Amino acid sequence: ITLGLDGKDGILADALYPDELRNLRQRGARLCELTRLAMDTHHNAKEVLGALLHLVYIHGRLLHGVTDVVIEVHPRHAGFYQRMIGFSYIGEERVCPLARRR
Repeated sequence: ITLGLDGKDGILADALYPDELRNLRQRGARLCELTRLAMDTHHNAKEVLGALLHLVYIHGRLLHGVTDVVIEVHPRHAGFYQRMIGFSYIGEERVCPLARRR
């Protein structure tokens, strides 16, 4: 997992969701994003995910004052992030320009 902190250059999600993230920032949100989350689901997936997210919380919230976390996920994985972590949609589905090249 990679934790991307918001800064003068924004975060990767700004490429596809600039308006949505601008609205969050205007309301006072301090953003970060999670990327590159990959796990072997055969080995204590819930415990490992819980530990990773706890570390992200400590680093993002407690050390950097982050208030909101965003992620970009494949549509077939969206339900998992809603059920397991409590994420909600902030924008409609969009196709990543990098994904179209493949």
